[in-house]
Amino acid sequence: MGLVAFGLGAGLTEGASRAWSIIYLRDAFDVAPFVESLALPALLLSMAGGRLVADRFIDRYGPVRVARSLSALAVLGMLAIVLAYSYSWARRVTGTLTQHNLVMGCITGAAAVAAMLNPFVLSEGVIVDLRNLIIGLTGAFFGILGLAVAMLFSITTRLVLGGAGAWFGVVGMLVSGCAGLFWARFLRHRFNKNWLSYCVLGTMISAHLLPGFWFPKEIFVSFMIDIAPWLVVFNLLGTCVIASLVTYEEHL
Repeated sequence: MGLVAFGLGAGLTEGASRAWSIIYLRDAFDVAPFVESLALPALLLSMAGGRLVADRFIDRYGPVRVARSLSALAVLGMLAIVLAYSYSWARRVTGTLTQHNLVMGCITGAAAVAAMLNPFVLSEGVIVDLRNLIIGLTGAFFGILGLAVAMLFSITTRLVLGGAGAWFGVVGMLVSGCAGLFWARFLRHRFNKNWLSYCVLGTMISAHLLPGFWFPKEIFVSFMIDIAPWLVVFNLLGTCVIASLVTYEEHL
């Protein structure tokens, strides 16, 4: 059933992207019509490119690792869409910045919980997911109030899930959240190029990997070799994409 759900989810995502991507760009973003029309060709080119090189990656890294990596990439894309739309929606329905940050904290907290409920299980009680990226971005863009709400959701869920890695996970969330707050307060406007600032934020969020040094040796080695490099890549990519969309919405 899990494989059926996995395949069905991929098919539904592809179908929705084919049918609605251009309409979404038209209705949600203030972009030129020719940019709107590029959504479907970009999707088709990405799918074609993936099909041409997929076998090489599967032969080199194995089907499980490739499937998990691509699933994480798909989640990043959907997260970017949800956060970009939620940001503008929250701004319309709230009257103050405090209310806006509170609503966004609830949304990002729910997204972090969803990530934890669909993790990669490294060992019994040790799970890996994208919650720290979400937490770090919340601290960076929605202030201490939004971060506190998202952390309440996330920490509660992680402790309920339990396991040997629960407290390591909590520490990782605190690290990524504080990294986002520090970036927003001291570093956001110190760079001439936004993309460079976002890369710094993504690197700082990746500090959530540091508690992994307290894992048992066999888990630590597997984590650092098989998982950590991919998490850093997804943190950098996700930060650049999502931060760019949120910044764009801020200036509308």
